[in-house]
Amino acid sequence: MVRALQSRIAVSRAQVAGLADRLRALSPDATLSRGYCRVRRVVDGRLVRSINDVSPELDVAVDVSDGTFRATVRELESRRRGESSSAQAAEGAS
Repeated sequence: MVRALQSRIAVSRAQVAGLADRLRALSPDATLSRGYCRVRRVVDGRLVRSINDVSPELDVAVDVSDGTFRATVRELESRRRGESSSAQAAEGAS
């Protein structure tokens, strides 16, 4: 009976270790260490998820694996064949 309990404890420990590894891999810091970044609007701290969340001249904070730097949005470019913000504005005005 003791051996069965020890075996069950060993299996449970291995499962917990595996889950902990998966959790670490999904953490925001692990994502940043793989070369991704997190961009936030300086004005209100909201995450930037779309070009619709920013506008030219908006200051943003860019979080990378070893720190944060600030940048200013110069131009927006849609994934629709490389259209710039000026092309989109002209399209919206027509």
